[in-house]
Amino acid sequence: MNGELFGPLFVVIFFAVVLPKLIRELGRAQGAQRDAAATSVEVQSLRKEVEDLQTLRAEVAGLREMRTSAGDLSDIRREVADLRSAVVDKLIDLDARLRELESRRQGDACQPTDQAPVRALREQPAAQPNEPAGRARRPF
Repeated sequence: MNGELFGPLFVVIFFAVVLPKLIRELGRAQGAQRDAAATSVEVQSLRKEVEDLQTLRAEVAGLREMRTSAGDLSDIRREVADLRSAVVDKLIDLDARLRELESRRQGDACQPTDQAPVRALREQPAAQPNEPAGRARRPF
């Protein structure tokens, strides 16, 4: 008689105790699998965002370099304007010397020379440092 009760008792214990535990463990495994899949998607999303941020960082570095180049360009324009002024002054001096030498050579050092071209060079405004090179006035 003991053997006859053991079979049905085993079935009752299995369905009452073991089967619910197996179902819970299976649910946990599926939940963990879903969490792992969601985590994988989040990791991929974060990697994409990191790549986007690195791209933006490179673009910002490029813009900084361009801004620095633009600053260098305005410095160069100022230097060109200064050099232009120095060249004009030198041309004025050379023109005055040439006229003086010509007048000495001709022997009429007492006569006044025509200073109109020299005055025109002096009165002409210099190019502004921020003005594009194509728009600058040229004295020559």
